[in-house]
Order: sequence, then structure tokens, then C-alpha cells
Amino acid sequence: MSETQNEYETESETDVEPTPFASAPWEPERPDESAHAHVWGSDGDLVATVCDNPVYGETAFDRARLIAAAGTAAEEAKEMGYDPVAVQKALPKILEALEDTAEMMDHPHAPGHAARRAKVNDALASAEGSGDE
Repeated sequence: MSETQNEYETESETDVEPTPFASAPWEPERPDESAHAHVWGSDGDLVATVCDNPVYGETAFDRARLIAAAGTAAEEAKEMGYDPVAVQKALPKILEALEDTAEMMDHPHAPGHAARRAKVNDALASAEGSGDE
């Protein structure tokens, strides 16, 4: 490798800025006349345009909802100090632990038990899609 190439690579590594994402929350938009659904950042930036995926039986809007939810959750996890990718990978373990906690809380032992149990139930209901969003 020449000295010029090495200088260029070092310079480009330090000067590259990450591409900013649209502000969360992200919102899905139902398909337009082209049958494409869209995902928008709260700042009005277009995040994604998606179409149906017949291989998996997903509609464009289903896919837009998933992208919007993932982007919003990733941003919230990052703001809480967590690695968004690690959170996504850990989600099944997190839900299992929350379910175990809910079962354990069926036997109240401490003050404030009802409020904690309600919070756990609300989180699980949200994860099932039956809670308020």
C-alpha cells in the first residue's frame, strides 16, 4: 500500500460522519395509489417506502408498521443507554423474564405490588398487541 493510500484511508476514517436517522417516533402510512406504504419520521423525513411481500404474505402496511415500530424502539432504547441491536436480539429473553416476573407477582409480598403487577401486565399486553399504544 502506498503512503498516499494510507493517508487517504486514515483521513476518510476520521472524517466520516454517521448518516442521521429521522426523528422518532416513526409513523407508518397506508399504501398510496402506487400500492406502496411509507414510513415517516416525526420530523417529516421519509424513512422507507415498502411494497407487499407475497412470499411471506405481508402487506405493505404490515411491513411499514414493523419498520416504524423497530425504528422508534431502537431510538428509545438508544436514548435509555442501550444498544438498539442488542435489545432487539435480547427481546425474547426480556419477554420471557417479564412473563416469569408476572407469574411470580401472583403472590404479593411487598407494598405497591398491585401497581407493579399492573405495569408488568400493561407491558405484556402491549407486546401482544392488545395494549394501548
